[in-house]
Amino acid sequence: MIFGCIPVYKHTLSFLVWIAGDNDLEQFISQDLKEMTGNLSWIDVFALVDYRSSSSFSSDTLYRVEEDLIPLETFDEVNSGDPIILSSFLNGYRGEDLSFLVI
Repeated sequence: MIFGCIPVYKHTLSFLVWIAGDNDLEQFISQDLKEMTGNLSWIDVFALVDYRSSSSFSSDTLYRVEEDLIPLETFDEVNSGDPIILSSFLNGYRGEDLSFLVI
């Protein structure tokens, strides 16, 4: 899987979140994502979520985080342990200042 370039939005500061939730901590993903939403007028936030295959979610999802979660792309399965996929995710973004968090 190779991610396309995540579009540059309105800010120079961006925050990418990699959520490897295909484990026993998956129950906390919704709360983690909810805590990220809000008035984000000064930063662009994107979150890639790898859900457990037996999850109630139908597919792994790339979200844009604003007041709400905006699904940008869905995937059948993201191997969040694969360094090539991680590299593709990070290199797919073209921003000036970038922060990255793994959950």
